[in-house]
Amino acid sequence: MRSRMRFIGGVGLMVLTMQALAAGSPAIEVSSETWAPTGNMAQARSGASAALLQDGSVLIAGGANGDVPLASADIFKNGSFSATGSMLLARSNAAAVALKDGRVLITGGSTASGPTSETEIYDPATGAWTIGNSMAASRWGHTTTLLADGRVLIAGGLGSGAPGTTLEIFDPATGLFSLAGVLITARSSHAAALLPDNHMLIAGGYDGSQVLKSTEIFDPASGSVSSGPDLATPRAAHSATTLLNGSVLIAGGSDGSQDLASVELLPKGGAAFIATGNMASPRRSQSAFLLRDNNSVLIVGGSVDTAELYRSWSRAFVATGAPAEWRGGAAGSPLLAEGLLLMAGGSSPSADG
Repeated sequence: MRSRMRFIGGVGLMVLTMQALAAGSPAIEVSSETWAPTGNMAQARSGASAALLQDGSVLIAGGANGDVPLASADIFKNGSFSATGSMLLARSNAAAVALKDGRVLITGGSTASGPTSETEIYDPATGAWTIGNSMAASRWGHTTTLLADGRVLIAGGLGSGAPGTTLEIFDPATGLFSLAGVLITARSSHAAALLPDNHMLIAGGYDGSQVLKSTEIFDPASGSVSSGPDLATPRAAHSATTLLNGSVLIAGGSDGSQDLASVELLPKGGAAFIATGNMASPRRSQSAFLLRDNNSVLIVGGSVDTAELYRSWSRAFVATGAPAEWRGGAAGSPLLAEGLLLMAGGSSPSADG
């Protein structure tokens, strides 16, 4: 048998309903925890970028079908898709962030010629894209994080054959990127989380020769980078989620030889990570969503086809409804409707004779 990847479009959007009788009251939580197909994408895609717009709709942009990067983009609204303007550069595995003024910034990604430094900005009011200023470095596998002051931090990523060390900040007021600092260790496939004090935690990843357990803390006010507490386990392609109490949950990933089920927690203001249970399924490259109604985290997809729910009050995982199809490389976003999440596209392994 030969295995291949089947790229998902069409019935590839699903909504998970996580309804609760009383927000923040886990003792009386009643969750439907089910997925339902909703809408059709015009093109099957994996590695697309997703951003929640201010009107509650979701932008799905780019990605790839097979080895072919895509420029097309769609808007999901009221349960269905409609086409919007295509990006000016076809790209997959780019990073998207919704700016405070309602526009969406797309940075980097992988094009037909390799990693790019090019950026684009989508304006929902016109449905059009404009070329932004270029980053100093080409990158994919990087992180982008919206800071409290509305600027965007871009960290690490894979450039011309090797992970990078540069940190850049995008200022929406000027449209310019500026060098913000240099990481102590080059890294890609890392995870980033905004801490309650507006410092940025950059954790794990791959430096080109090994998977990392080191973390770094970036201070946007001073531009300084300092070493953070080590992870208990080296990991790349993991997730990092800031909980409502300021703690950061680090889940899954790969240690370079196997996928991980282990999970670590950095308490608010803490000086060390602590173990906090294991997922039922080892996984990497998963999506992680904070459910604000009860401070839980939904972990879905990645290298396996299941979903799990981390309950912060018990520090334990429980199984929850799984998508009907395996969705590696899916694009996901919470919806403004309470307790709804959207997963779009992705790829699943299949075999033929």
